[in-house]
Amino acid sequence: MQDVADQLKIYGRKDPKADLLQLLRNWLRDESEGTWLVVPDNPDDVGFLLKPPATISEAQPTQPRIDYVPTCDHRSVIITTRSKRKALRLVYESEMVDVLPMGEGEAETLLESKLGRSSRDTRELVWALDCMPLIISQAAAYIRELTSRCSVQQYREEMEQSRSSRTSLLRREVPLPSRDAEASSSVLMTWQISFEYIYDTRRSAAQLLSLMSFCDALAIPETLLRVKMDGSNEGSDRTSGSEEDMVVLRSFSFVSHTASAQEWEMHRLVQDATLVWLEGHGRLNEIHERFAHRAYTSFPTGHFNRSQRGPAESLRANSANFFPP
Repeated sequence: MQDVADQLKIYGRKDPKADLLQLLRNWLRDESEGTWLVVPDNPDDVGFLLKPPATISEAQPTQPRIDYVPTCDHRSVIITTRSKRKALRLVYESEMVDVLPMGEGEAETLLESKLGRSSRDTRELVWALDCMPLIISQAAAYIRELTSRCSVQQYREEMEQSRSSRTSLLRREVPLPSRDAEASSSVLMTWQISFEYIYDTRRSAAQLLSLMSFCDALAIPETLLRVKMDGSNEGSDRTSGSEEDMVVLRSFSFVSHTASAQEWEMHRLVQDATLVWLEGHGRLNEIHERFAHRAYTSFPTGHFNRSQRGPAESLRANSANFFPP
């Protein structure tokens, strides 16, 4: 806060007893200082903005932090967040702008602009990277760094080789010029920060994501998610705990609907990151046992109708990939 006050040369900032937040608010309200833009970037904990700042004296104002960004005609405020529910605590729905996932064509353009050249393997690579901007930027930086030792095709082949090779690439710290120097440029670390936030704030959602990571990423059966540990089924009540968990996971773009109302999907790379997190915390075997219990409860006889055959068989196949006999 002191750095901001010094940069703006706010009057009174050098007084040791000064309330720097109030001084900043007064400066922002002053139209003579010109127009300004404030961007709270992806605050996972929106409650932080809605709580008063810590103060030395109890006599000081205790208004929420967000109130120190005043409402005035010469101001602009952009709040970025992956959670619509959190955004609605700060703005009206009519003021929200949905940023859609990047399309394949846009992803190709981004990769080629970051590489500084085109390649016939561009489309295959962006598809392997699920058209995710951060991963594309990191991949391009890595390919540029190795120049002749790593082509677009070689990077794609390493991504497709195995889960181990993919997570190795996702772990790498490749500095990106446009990214905050203090922020991790490791895709794996970026995802795991969000995963740990969910784990701390709604543990049941994190546990559900952990179970889903053992399924076929493109065919996660709804019935599997509704089975309780005691073998009973939550039924079709859309207000159940698992439904709320899915809302949380969807808000972070970890999972999404498929064309079938009975199936979900998640990015393969998110699945890899979740499994790595479980492995690092010594919980892989524990969660796999829970997964096996739910899979058996959902499909106890091994006989599936036509609509169930794909998902159910993918449960067994995907599980076997991680725990071979």
